[in-house]
Amino acid sequence: KMQQDESIFVPEQFNREKLLCEMPREDDMILQVVVQKLGCGGKWLDRKIVLTEDKLLLISTTEDRVTEYVLLTEIEAISSDFQKSFDIALGSDRFYLFEVVSQGENGKFRHVLRANDKFCCENIVKTLNGLYLLAKKREMRRKEFPVIGRLQRNTRMIYDSDPVQWIIALCIFTNFILNATQAELQSSADGDLGVVLNNSDDFFTIVFSVELGINMFAHWFWPFFSVGWNLLDLFVVTLSLFTMVYNGSSAFNSLRLARAFRVARLFGRMPALRAIVNALVASVSPVLNALVVMLTIMCIYAILATFTFGADFPLWFGSFSRSLFTMFQVCTGDGWVSSLVRLMFPTPGELDPRIVFFFVSFVILVGLVVLQIIVAVLLDSFVAAVELEREMWREARKTAYGNSHGHHPLDPVLASLAHFDTSSDLSTRIQTLFELLDVDGSQTLGFPELQDGLSRLKVTPKIHLTQSWFTSLAARRQRASWLCRRISTSLRKAVLCAATTGC
Repeated sequence: KMQQDESIFVPEQFNREKLLCEMPREDDMILQVVVQKLGCGGKWLDRKIVLTEDKLLLISTTEDRVTEYVLLTEIEAISSDFQKSFDIALGSDRFYLFEVVSQGENGKFRHVLRANDKFCCENIVKTLNGLYLLAKKREMRRKEFPVIGRLQRNTRMIYDSDPVQWIIALCIFTNFILNATQAELQSSADGDLGVVLNNSDDFFTIVFSVELGINMFAHWFWPFFSVGWNLLDLFVVTLSLFTMVYNGSSAFNSLRLARAFRVARLFGRMPALRAIVNALVASVSPVLNALVVMLTIMCIYAILATFTFGADFPLWFGSFSRSLFTMFQVCTGDGWVSSLVRLMFPTPGELDPRIVFFFVSFVILVGLVVLQIIVAVLLDSFVAAVELEREMWREARKTAYGNSHGHHPLDPVLASLAHFDTSSDLSTRIQTLFELLDVDGSQTLGFPELQDGLSRLKVTPKIHLTQSWFTSLAARRQRASWLCRRISTSLRKAVLCAATTGC
């Protein structure tokens, strides 16, 4: 069931970087210092603290992996009291404590750390405070216009809905019918009908301009300009506005022809038509290669025809360009036997082997071989484009509806564990996951540690563990352990009984 659920993200490779956080690059590290972190049970663990522009990362000093990280925007307080620094163990070593309090989606967490040098501790706290303020300023700048952001999200949701897209497609098709009617009745549409058709064209131009503005607002900036269909809409609507504004100018009369291209916007809104157009675009490169081969063969035959038949038939083969056009006519199959080849025979009704071999070899090579290769390349590109279109649709569906199909809080992690090859691989995956969650190395997981660790995993949807669910999980584990003990005891008694009776 989990494997069929498309809302669950399964990492391509089960490793620590995929699940938790990747190691930052050296250029992104603003500060890195070895400190100690207070774990469960009062145990101090060696950790390397790394500060970047947006994160505080704690890295294991033995395995060089990220064990925990805190987003700087989630930090609530950074405190240090050097006056209360205390002696550890026998009093020979003095450590300086500082504390980072973070408030995430799963609650508040305290990270107590210590350094054996006062200057080092002051440097960490000072740098962390500066980065924290910069991160908060960036977050405030992103939240300066929350109303506009909400309006943009709502507009995008409404604009991308199926009813709105079908209404836009209907407007495009209606405008195309009116343009065809205007072209058909151009000579006789000078009265009221012509005025109605012209006004309807201006009306649809305004409607399409408003629709384009809504699309740009809903998908601003890169999501709009990175889609080729949006660029086509922008080009066609801009030309339509020019023709409407400069309607009486003779310099822009030719731009009125752009109205005929409005129907091309329909392709971007109908998946079946879009798949065909995408297949044509994807097949441009391989088809061009096949066309170059066909053109080369045609040029070779045109040169041979010019020197062989140019003197006797100058109308068809008097020059290279004439010969090339004639060979193109033969390639299309447009009456090349009756209107060309038979007229070249010296005696009507008698075949000329030289002429027959020349044209039959050309038709077999170009018409039956190369053209079929072009069709095969086009078909292969079409199948690939359709599959790509389906994959994009599945990804869009996963992005849009993925968070609404959760079945269980641990489903994203369980889906990652389910894709194993052998029992040894499964054990390795479980051990890796446990090491990620057990940040203090105590070999046990309490509720706060498990809750914070699961919330940091890079899975979709995010895991939000509650106390009630954790309690029920622990209760089910106790019942399962009791049941396993009862089964084990029953089996042991059955084995002893069988051994005693000799059965």
